[in-house]
Amino acid sequence: MQFVWLVPSVILGLVAGATTGAWHMLALALLSLIIFPLAARGRRSREIDLSKPIEIVDGVVYIGDRQLPRWQIFWKQEWHDALYRKLKPELQTRRTIARLTAAHQWLEQAPGGFTVGATELGEPVALKLDGAEAHLLVIGATGSGKSILLKQLVSGALASREALDGRCRFWLLDFKGGAAFAGFSTSPAVERYVTDIDDHDPVELWKQVGVELIRRETALARGEAIENQLFIVIDELAEVFLRSPNAQPALSSLLARGRSLGMHLIAASQALTGVSQAMLANFGVRILLGRADPVTQSQLGFRSAADRLELPSGWLSGQLNFSSNVSSRFIFSAAPLL
Repeated sequence: MQFVWLVPSVILGLVAGATTGAWHMLALALLSLIIFPLAARGRRSREIDLSKPIEIVDGVVYIGDRQLPRWQIFWKQEWHDALYRKLKPELQTRRTIARLTAAHQWLEQAPGGFTVGATELGEPVALKLDGAEAHLLVIGATGSGKSILLKQLVSGALASREALDGRCRFWLLDFKGGAAFAGFSTSPAVERYVTDIDDHDPVELWKQVGVELIRRETALARGEAIENQLFIVIDELAEVFLRSPNAQPALSSLLARGRSLGMHLIAASQALTGVSQAMLANFGVRILLGRADPVTQSQLGFRSAADRLELPSGWLSGQLNFSSNVSSRFIFSAAPLL
């Protein structure tokens, strides 16, 4: 509103007072003339730095340390715009979650690959482990969803056509008590199921990795085709290294030689403890769940931390990075939807 726009109301008040005696109309117009400049001056005195973070506490909006009026009718347009920019990603994510929950779209398995979740727009995020991106490393603190994500990857892969017809085989190594993969242990596609609480021979276990590498190399040298893809899935890689000194050299060989032999490593860990630079270089696909320290983040190839997503209960988020330095963010369910 411009100050000059109040002039017609003053004229109308004068006419009404002179012709009908309704001088209160003039009084109201004059009161508007007084209130308008005072309000404008008040707005100017409340200039707010819109670059400051926006927070909503108990229904009250703060920009930096300045509280906005409770009644939005008194807000400047730029305050509305700033709040919309903050809420837009969250609203978009919530709409995506509602759509994914209804359609179970995120559970659809990618042909010949793994579906890890969906983008904030609802598009499935899939990866195929081959070539320079033959191995996957998942890093995340306790509670970030590592085991949940691995279970979803394995569950979808075991239901795929490739697993059902024998083209994919799995070794499931659960060093967090055995709970993550227990439900898959009897699947026909699971060749080995090992936990940290069973009586397996660790020396023999890691020796078998080398034996399988040599067997496949020998077959290729004879001109024979690789009969299937073998995925070795490990929950809590750091614990594996801690329990067996034979694990690191065996897995190093797998990472270096497995890509051309149809052998793939999918491993999750809280940190990069025990993962050498040579090993890390062969993990062509990396997933970061939750927050990580800047050093770990940089080692995994993530240039900067993604903005935190405000997700409803039961949903988690992560970042996916490929050897080509292509990164994307995804969301996934903390529990099966079906």
